[in-house]
Amino acid sequence: MNILQEAINNQFQYLSEQIGRLKELNNREDNDLVWSEPKKLFKKKNGRMFTGVPTNTIGVYRIIYEPTMETMSIGVGTISPRLSVHKRMFINKGKTKIHNGTCTKSPTANHMYNYDRHRGHWLFSWCEIKNRSLADEVERLLILTEQPEFNNLSMAGK
Repeated sequence: MNILQEAINNQFQYLSEQIGRLKELNNREDNDLVWSEPKKLFKKKNGRMFTGVPTNTIGVYRIIYEPTMETMSIGVGTISPRLSVHKRMFINKGKTKIHNGTCTKSPTANHMYNYDRHRGHWLFSWCEIKNRSLADEVERLLILTEQPEFNNLSMAGK
């Protein structure tokens, strides 16, 4: 079989499945965002950083500045690892960190550290969205609507 044709067929299949999932979500009665209660970003449990977000949860999250309860950043992805990156970078004084040979960046952590270095002032809240492309679009719309201080509007949804 022609590789290009196989790739096109695979994309048709993938996009058809995505449309089906979006239609299912659209037909639900409870199709509004459900956010968790804000939690401390730097909470520890058994000596380790802990978010309480179930493993592999895809969705959007907010980084909230507790003294004002203002959302400072909105992000998307597999939530626990994304929050872990922000925490590691903040602890590293907001600077890029090399871990196991890979370079991890977090502009959000850099902004957080420069804004207020007190770990206890940072909260997060999250919302599960099981479809990654839908989560990307929710993130984009939230950033454009709320314009959090730490987000770059041109990067919304990317």
